[in-house]
Amino acid sequence: GSRRKALSARTLDAARKQARDQLNDNQALSEADEWTLQQCFDLWMKHKAKPHKRPWERDQSRFDTYLKPMAKQKLSGISSLSVASLHNRIKESSGPYAANDTLAFLSSLYRYAERFDYSGRNPCRNIDKCQEQDREGCLQPEEFPRWHSAVMALAVPEARDFFLLALWTGVRRESVLAMRWDNIDID
Repeated sequence: GSRRKALSARTLDAARKQARDQLNDNQALSEADEWTLQQCFDLWMKHKAKPHKRPWERDQSRFDTYLKPMAKQKLSGISSLSVASLHNRIKESSGPYAANDTLAFLSSLYRYAERFDYSGRNPCRNIDKCQEQDREGCLQPEEFPRWHSAVMALAVPEARDFFLLALWTGVRRESVLAMRWDNIDID
């Protein structure tokens, strides 16, 4: 099948360099016996998360916090039982949302490896997610003055603008982060 990858470079020279880097990475990995979780994560960060996701730092933190103990294991060596155990530990220590989020992230790493001919089993596939409670995200009128004071006191102007834009537009966090100037009509 076709292995076309989207390039995020803005100039022809940068695109050539990016294509050479991807080709070198893919060749080195195809010559390796099998990827470790760390190798898979590093390439995913380099070619997928950093060029295409905002904020990718959340994925780095999730890997460092929850998946680092498995980093040296080969992908095929990570069992469904070990993933289920990890999922339960995260649920107990950090809650069901963090557990489900980490499970989905790990599964996406396996799907990424499949693009490079990983043919093993995805150990996340048959693990039941934790039940999550619907979250009420509405700011109540009596909470607004305290919220507004806290937001206006933020030291980082971009953070302040982010929260104000999210409040006044009513859009989700991911949509605010993905906004571009051409998406905004001030008139």
